[in-house]
Amino acid sequence: MARMNHEDEWRLLLEDPLMVSPLMISNMISIEPSTADSPNPAPDSVVFYIRTFSIRVRDLKDVCTAMLHDGYDTNPRIFVWVERMIDLSDNAYVTLRYCGQSKNSPWSRHVSDIYSKSLHNFLAQFLKTVGMICSEVLKTSTVHTVIKATMNIPPATNISNLREQVLIALFGDGVLNTEVGGKDIVILVDGDRQLFNALETDTLKLLQHTRKCPASILSKISEYSKAVRKYVEDHSTTTTGKEKHVFSDKTEQTITRQGTPRVLSDDSAIIVSLGTDIGESHGVDGSTFFDADIRAAEIIGHVYNHLGFWETGVLSQSFDPTLTKRLAKENCLPFVDVFPWFVKHKDDYEMAGHFTAVYMNAVKPFIVLAYGVLPTYVATNNFKSFTLNDYESDKTAERRRFGHGHWVKNIMGIPQLASFNSGTGSTVGKECVVLPSCHPGLLGHVGIRKEKLTRLLVMISGLAWSAATLAIQLDRDEPSLTRKQKCNKIIGSLASKLKKNTMFGQAFQRAKEEYILANVAWSQGKLTRQDVGVIRAPNRKLLPGKVDRSSSSRIKQEAEILRDIGSSFEVVITEEPWDGAGGKDRTRFRLTWKEDDDQEWSIAPVILPANVFPTEENDKRFLCYTPTGIDICNNAGLSLGDRKPFANGATKSETIPIASLVITLSEQANAATFFEHWEELTGMSIGDILRSSPTSTNVPSGHETYYPASFFANSKSKRALPFTSATLSAQGYDIYLNKVKKDLPAFPGDLLWLIDRFLSDKFPEGGELDLINASIHGNSVYKHIATFCSKAKYKYHPHFRTFLALASMAEMGLDERNVSSYALTLAAEILRGPFVSRKSKTANIKVEGQNRSASRFVLTIKKDRPENVIHQEDEPELEQDVEVLDDLTDKEGDLTTDDRESMMDEGEDVGQIMERGMKRGRDVHDDDNGEGSSKAASKAVKGKKDLDTTKVTS
Repeated sequence: MARMNHEDEWRLLLEDPLMVSPLMISNMISIEPSTADSPNPAPDSVVFYIRTFSIRVRDLKDVCTAMLHDGYDTNPRIFVWVERMIDLSDNAYVTLRYCGQSKNSPWSRHVSDIYSKSLHNFLAQFLKTVGMICSEVLKTSTVHTVIKATMNIPPATNISNLREQVLIALFGDGVLNTEVGGKDIVILVDGDRQLFNALETDTLKLLQHTRKCPASILSKISEYSKAVRKYVEDHSTTTTGKEKHVFSDKTEQTITRQGTPRVLSDDSAIIVSLGTDIGESHGVDGSTFFDADIRAAEIIGHVYNHLGFWETGVLSQSFDPTLTKRLAKENCLPFVDVFPWFVKHKDDYEMAGHFTAVYMNAVKPFIVLAYGVLPTYVATNNFKSFTLNDYESDKTAERRRFGHGHWVKNIMGIPQLASFNSGTGSTVGKECVVLPSCHPGLLGHVGIRKEKLTRLLVMISGLAWSAATLAIQLDRDEPSLTRKQKCNKIIGSLASKLKKNTMFGQAFQRAKEEYILANVAWSQGKLTRQDVGVIRAPNRKLLPGKVDRSSSSRIKQEAEILRDIGSSFEVVITEEPWDGAGGKDRTRFRLTWKEDDDQEWSIAPVILPANVFPTEENDKRFLCYTPTGIDICNNAGLSLGDRKPFANGATKSETIPIASLVITLSEQANAATFFEHWEELTGMSIGDILRSSPTSTNVPSGHETYYPASFFANSKSKRALPFTSATLSAQGYDIYLNKVKKDLPAFPGDLLWLIDRFLSDKFPEGGELDLINASIHGNSVYKHIATFCSKAKYKYHPHFRTFLALASMAEMGLDERNVSSYALTLAAEILRGPFVSRKSKTANIKVEGQNRSASRFVLTIKKDRPENVIHQEDEPELEQDVEVLDDLTDKEGDLTTDDRESMMDEGEDVGQIMERGMKRGRDVHDDDNGEGSSKAASKAVKGKKDLDTTKVTS
């Protein structure tokens, strides 16, 4: 594989792998290109490949910054790259690589990963970020196979894994891999073995007390398969997906074979695995679940191989990587799919439930291991028929009743008594134990949460293994017990192992809590990774050659799990009367939702982007708090609302930015209550968020003078501006202009008064107000607004934050900037008379090497303000937090030790004084919900918080 006559290159690879060029590698290792035209590997062979990405230093800096900002720091090498680039020129190139193994075309795998929308690991985010920032890197990326590493016969898993690990290790800190390598994407640790041993199972030995499936049951399974085939042939929805599928004899036989169990003395199956979302290709070639090249099956097989190894004693035999496949062929691991056809369609849910019940009544399993939320729903509802609407309604009601995280905390891994009576008639003789598990395929999609979820999957698999042991023992030792008594004994035994005073129970509870915390962290980071604007899978035409993507499993991410853990609430959206300009400006919206503490919230008026308002009766919407606003999603968990990015790609990351809410709710009586609640839930400061936009403002310092709060509190009025929609006609503009003029003159508490001070401060001689966003042009009026708001002078103005929100809103996309621009244009025309000119200008910019243009209006205003626009008030004396009386040098020369200690002591005293003077925050260890707790304050207001009224209704 390696050529050792290039000593200098090998030393460079060991010392500085980022600087080893593709040409050097081709001289060091025997490799050949893998392209769209390369032949597929021979059957049963495994090839090892290297993907190469040459990237300019300045581009990699931007990529690393973006990925760290989005929470993708799971590969510690990213910090090595950042440090290494400090000494490199921005125009230099470095090389990153990704190494792996495959039974299929490495090029096809490369293309599949680039275009994938389901993967969320480090590599997938790297590819997406590179596609956004420097897509040329993807266009020039190459894939090579390591010629002499190819294995042309089916290798033992540990051998192929070792070769991959060596290949990854070879490139040191220059690889994009986040793990040491190996085809199995889960890594089991010694702690897993210790916990499994605590269950004291004996399943493999006890299987000798079971027998082959009798002909009578086999006949029923065959009838089930034939009935499924008949349904499929009569319903095209089951076969039409990415392509048209054919339910062949081979498919029918596959369903029969993989569903055939070994049985106990009463002809009951021991355990049946229940899954769904297996994929459109499953069963086409006659491969059963555990034989097919499916990620979920490979993960379960990997876990079961280890459980069998641990159970028999690690010293008594060698590890058997084929154990699971052998058990499956001997019918010890029967599997059934809730949807035993190719495509899952909403019209077929009812019959899917029916056929699952038919199968269960044929094999009569004692234990049902349900992989995922949907299979668990089917099993725990006694396998009765159901519709998609039934499922979604029941899950929504469950979330409302039990709160978020319920599925993970209280259902996953907890055995339950159920029956396969289809929800009707007697349950006698039809009882079973349902053991809910996470979907194993989810491990390939959860990114930073994988390690936490792996621990849970291994423990739940151990519980299933233990349940099988118990079922066989009860059948052998206590045959006189009724079926229900046996099921309850199994549940009781598993429950005793899950108690919090046992090693296993403590570890299981801790694993759940850690997964929930990791999931919350991921969900919060996800909010900045929405698939909007230019942050998406690269264009399909990015790479050369027409390539058929190798089919992969359609394992759906468990959206229910993610939704259960994140702050998600079903929200009702209604139209709100609005006295606007008509047309597209005639409507505002009200959002109403209830949170975990049964507190109902209602906010209005809200400006919603297009494609958020439900169009059908059953079209539900869900609201969640994000670190920068509020997101509204559909049933599938997808963020809604049109995003219109600027020419540089900048746009909002959620449906409603917090800046939009600050602007539209500014005059509502109880808006402050809602904003405090938002800050408490998100842990974010609205002021900090509004200052974090490209306008880059600072917090006012304590040395600056400012108007006293009483000056604004005593103002005759505290009016905001009537904010328009994103689209406004000339006639609509005049309507709003007259609305504002009706309320003149403006008093100190009015937003118009504050904007007048801004114009006087920043444009004392008149001049141009450039309505371009600050992230594109430094002369943006919004940059000037942010600078103005960085001063303390007007910090107590009731609309100080609203004015700053104007600048922040202008960075959220074209529609959002229009809202800010219309408001500022109205104010400027009233405060400085008719415009000297109002011209459209275009800024030409370069983004990713491409020339783009950004158009906007530039307003030229006069110097003087018309009469009777601003009410003249006596100016109060300005105040100041910190006043420097003298600035003296006490001593010359170096400080002595005593001087330093004196400074430290004094500094601590000052710090304590400052801390006492600050607003009390909630300490993380403070369990007191007294008056000092904002959480307690929000809960003290019971009933509905209606933000467009002057009081909170009960």
